[in-house]
Parts: sequence; C-alpha cells; structure tokens
Amino acid sequence: MKYLILITLLFSHTIYAKESSLEFFDPNKENAYQGRLFYDPIKEEYPIAKMRKLCDGFTGIDTAQIKCREKSTNMTICEYKCSLHWSVSD
Repeated sequence: MKYLILITLLFSHTIYAKESSLEFFDPNKENAYQGRLFYDPIKEEYPIAKMRKLCDGFTGIDTAQIKCREKSTNMTICEYKCSLHWSVSD
C-alpha cells in the first residue's frame, strides 16, 4: 500500500511539473524556430496574424505545424513552427 501511495504521488508530481512548464515563448534558433502562445477565444480571434509576425524573420509560418488545444474555457494554447523552406543552412 505504501508503494502505491508513493507511485501515485510521484506520478501526480510529474503531471503537475509538465503543466507548470507551459509558458509563452517566441521562435528562435535555439528552440528549432518553434513558438507557443496563449489566447482567449472569447476575447480574441485565432492568432494567425501574431504567429505570422513572429515567424516573419524565418520566411514565414508553416501552417501545417500549428497545433492548438483548449486548456480551459477561457484559454487556448497554440504551438507553432516557423517555415524554413527557403532558408540556406549555415
């Protein structure tokens, strides 16, 4: 029984740690040109214009790489990746 409680506590801590690490970030070279943003679908429109602007310096956004999920009734998380189709590698 002690092991079951211990395993349950460790598992719940792992889930909590993953959820708390969700934060907004801009695309850059270090994170493979990926970004994450939050928006409230009740107050804001789908943030494709914001994603395009953030990916402007990397030849644009790869629309096939956008994944949005509802976190709560008033917050949606969108993860996206910038397109590098026309970039020349260093």
